[in-house]
Amino acid sequence: MVWGILSGVALAFYTLYPVKLLQENHPTVIVGWAMLIAGIGMSFIEPPWAVDISKWTGETYVYLTMVIVFGTMLSFWFYLSSLKYLTPQDLNIRAHISCALFMLNSRSP
Repeated sequence: MVWGILSGVALAFYTLYPVKLLQENHPTVIVGWAMLIAGIGMSFIEPPWAVDISKWTGETYVYLTMVIVFGTMLSFWFYLSSLKYLTPQDLNIRAHISCALFMLNSRSP
């Protein structure tokens, strides 16, 4: 329950806070700084230099790159870019409906 509340607070902050930033900067700049700051913060929790990559294959690198590019960079960029066309409230409602529909659709028969 705590993670759900924290996730909701983070989503609300991430939706409302960058509205002013988007008037002054391109979404790519905002996503780039957000990923840099988050990466530095997470490196204190899980240091990237402590990961054993000696057993990684080429396939591992391809999958990791796909997750970084498509699952993180592009998704946040599209999310922030859509704030130009939708209000933060509309975007937040659509994001929650999308998640709810996905959960309902992914139930096992």
